[in-house]
Amino acid sequence: MKPKTSALTIAAIAIVLSYLLILAIQQYPTIYRRHVDPNSETEKLPYQTYLATFLLFTFDELVKGNFTGTILKLKELNQTYVPTSLKYIFERFRQLLNELTLKLDDTDSQLDYAEHLIYSGREDDAINPLKVAGYNLAESNITYSQLKSSAEEFTKSFMLPRTQFFQKIDSIQNLIENMYIRLQALLERIEFQKNLEETYLEIQVYPENVWVGSTITVEGKLYTRTQPLTQKNVILYFDGQKISETRTSSNGLFNYTIKVPYTYKPKANIIAKYLPVEDDSNKYKPTTSNTVQISLLYITPKVEAKVLGKPLPGKHFTLEGKVYAERILPYNQIKVSWLTSSITTQLENGTFKLTLKVPETISDGKYILKAEAPPSKIFAPTSTTLYVNVQRIPINLTL
Repeated sequence: MKPKTSALTIAAIAIVLSYLLILAIQQYPTIYRRHVDPNSETEKLPYQTYLATFLLFTFDELVKGNFTGTILKLKELNQTYVPTSLKYIFERFRQLLNELTLKLDDTDSQLDYAEHLIYSGREDDAINPLKVAGYNLAESNITYSQLKSSAEEFTKSFMLPRTQFFQKIDSIQNLIENMYIRLQALLERIEFQKNLEETYLEIQVYPENVWVGSTITVEGKLYTRTQPLTQKNVILYFDGQKISETRTSSNGLFNYTIKVPYTYKPKANIIAKYLPVEDDSNKYKPTTSNTVQISLLYITPKVEAKVLGKPLPGKHFTLEGKVYAERILPYNQIKVSWLTSSITTQLENGTFKLTLKVPETISDGKYILKAEAPPSKIFAPTSTTLYVNVQRIPINLTL
């Protein structure tokens, strides 16, 4: 019996030793004890679910063409905690995605601008933005390849879902390809329009000095080298914004009255465009008229304000002022903005007076106070800004 017992004992000891050896080499989650410096412990990864969700959403914004939103998200991503050992991988991936977004954003803008020029009859001017778009797309392809390569190490290092990530990254390639297709279509449109018949559009505007809110008349003529173009739609623009549409008569002439918007600026440009549609788009070139600049007339009131007393923390001070103009004001209120709040106060014969409080916990310094009068028909908005000096009274202690 003894040899048998001895063998069982040895086997039991061997099992226990093996178990202890396994326990010794097994990795356990890092536990930060209160008396341990966290900097001396193993650095943890960012929360994977949050990071994955955030990046997948950012990819979606990029693919939808929301380039501004994507750039803002990438700036926010830069605030994420990352272990020192993984910072290069993280920052490399973020920078490549940011660089690609900026390139695609500029490409989209260049294509939009070129399309606007082409359909305004300015094919030659559209060549340069199309060249820039082409260069951008070539560089975007290189950056995309680098991003895809970087994503392999990025997803592995941060234990992110590779399949989902690469589905989103592949959709970026589709975005680039669609931009290439759009670029090619615009180049083909330029070639096509070279064979179309030239059109010409001339306009006159009167009066050229006009009060905002009143009317102007736009007269013009649409024609080719050989004939007037009759019963064609002409689009009218006020300072870059489409304002109306009219139609040419039997001799290619048109006459249209426009109400001037309440735009408070000294000058505004009026132009007209002819954009052929349906069968005409295969026969006539689009064209843009000459630009007529008009002068806008309006009244800009004056706002004056001053602070009475010394603004002290926890105390009140008085603001008084007046609003005046060459004509009777059409309103009897003015808005005053102070720190984080604003208040509307009444005007009495154009003057105002109100009491404002300085927060008790405010720091010494200069703070902005703004008094604003609203726009109203021919009266432009106006305002004045004061810098309120808040300063505590020094305490002199004599022993």
